[in-house]
Amino acid sequence: MDLTDQNEVIKNGFFRGTPFHNSSSLDVAAGFWYGWGEYAIPDVYSSMYEELHAIRNTAGVIDMSPLPKMCFEGEDSAQLLDKLMTRSISDLAIGRCLYTPWCNEDGLLIGDGIVFRLSERKYIVVGENSLSWFQSNINNMSVEVVDNTHDYGVLSVQGPYSERILSKAIGKKWNEIDFSALVFHEIAGIQVFVARQGFTGEKGYEIWTPSSEAAKIRDTIIEIGGEFGALPVGEYAVDIARIEAGLILVSADYTGAGPDEKCANVTVDKQLSISPIEAGLSRLVELGDRQFIGQETLEKSLSLKNNNCFFGLNINLENLIEIYVKAKRPDELLSRVYWGSTNVYLDEKIVGRASSICWSPTLNKAIGFCFVKKDLVEIGDNIAIEIKSVDGSVIGIVSATVVGLPFVKIKRSQT
Repeated sequence: MDLTDQNEVIKNGFFRGTPFHNSSSLDVAAGFWYGWGEYAIPDVYSSMYEELHAIRNTAGVIDMSPLPKMCFEGEDSAQLLDKLMTRSISDLAIGRCLYTPWCNEDGLLIGDGIVFRLSERKYIVVGENSLSWFQSNINNMSVEVVDNTHDYGVLSVQGPYSERILSKAIGKKWNEIDFSALVFHEIAGIQVFVARQGFTGEKGYEIWTPSSEAAKIRDTIIEIGGEFGALPVGEYAVDIARIEAGLILVSADYTGAGPDEKCANVTVDKQLSISPIEAGLSRLVELGDRQFIGQETLEKSLSLKNNNCFFGLNINLENLIEIYVKAKRPDELLSRVYWGSTNVYLDEKIVGRASSICWSPTLNKAIGFCFVKKDLVEIGDNIAIEIKSVDGSVIGIVSATVVGLPFVKIKRSQT
C-alpha cells in the first residue's frame, strides 16, 4: 500500500492493526486505543500507572510498529543521507545506529529519528514520515528510497530487566550489545534484528521482525517477560515515559516542516516549526566540510544569543486543580498528555511556549516542556503558562518553575 492508499484508508475512517495485533489485542483489558497514522494500537492495556511502573522497575513490552520506516539502498545511500541529516552518516559503521534531526533549507526541523545501517549500501531511517522529501533530493545519485513501514513489526522491550528477557529469548548466542548497536538473531526460530534503543530513558531494545511472523515473536517475549514482571505497555505510558526522560516528539512538541503527510493524527500548526537548536539538539548539528541541507542557516543561528532554549517545567498542581474546577471541567485534569502549544509568560509578557504537559506518576508531579528565550528565562525562574481545555480554549493561567532536563535519570546507555 503506497502513501496515497494509506491516506485514503485514514480519510474513510478505517484503521489497520499492526503486525502484532493478533497477539496484542488479546491483552487489552482497558479498551482504550490510539490512532497512529493508519494504525490503531493499544493506548492502555490495563492501567497507565502499572504500565509506567513496569517500564521503570521491571520491563515494558511496547508495539512501535506504526513508526514510518524509510529504506535507503544503493551505492550513494551514505552520500544522500549525509546531505539530508545534520549529523554525519558516512562514518556510521555497519551494525550501528544513531539519532539525528533532518531539516529543510531554512534550518527548520522536518523530523528527527534513528538511522540504522544494516549493510554496506542499506540504511533504514525511522522517524517522521519524510519519504517524498527524501526522494526529492536524490537527483542523479545512485540510490532508491522506499517506504518499508508495513514490512516490519517493531517490538520495544524497555526497563531494568530488558536484557534478561532478550537473553532468555535468544539463548546462548546472545551477547550483550552496547547502546546504538544492532545484531541479527533468531527468536522462536524467526530471523530478527535487535537494536539497543528506545524512547523511555530506560535500558532497552527494539526487536525488528518480519510482519508475517510478528505475533509469534510477541507471544514469546510476553511469555518470557512474565517471569520477570514485564507488562504490555500502551502509548499513554510510553508518552509519559518519554517526557520524564526529556525527549522531544514531533507533532506533540513541534510541527515537522516537510511536505509529507504527518504520521500523527493531530492538527498541523505550521507556526510550531522549530530548528534543532530551539529543540535543544544543538549537539546534533555537526558543522564542517560536509554540506547538508539547512547548514548555512543553522550555523548562523548557533551564534545568536536570543534563540529559544528547551527546558522542563514543574507545574503548580494546586493551581491546576483550581482552574479546572473553576472551569467546571475537572474530568479533563491531565487526563492525557497535552499535545500542542500554550503561551509562557514572564512578568505578564509572552516569552515562549509550553508543550507535553502531563501528570508524572514517577515524580508525583505535574510536568511539561517549554521553549523560551534564553536571554530572558533560565533554570529556577518562576513563570506562568496557559492551560487549555480539550477544545482548545484557554481556561486559566498556572504558575510553574523552569527546571533542567531530563526529569529522571537516563539509564539507556548503562551497562
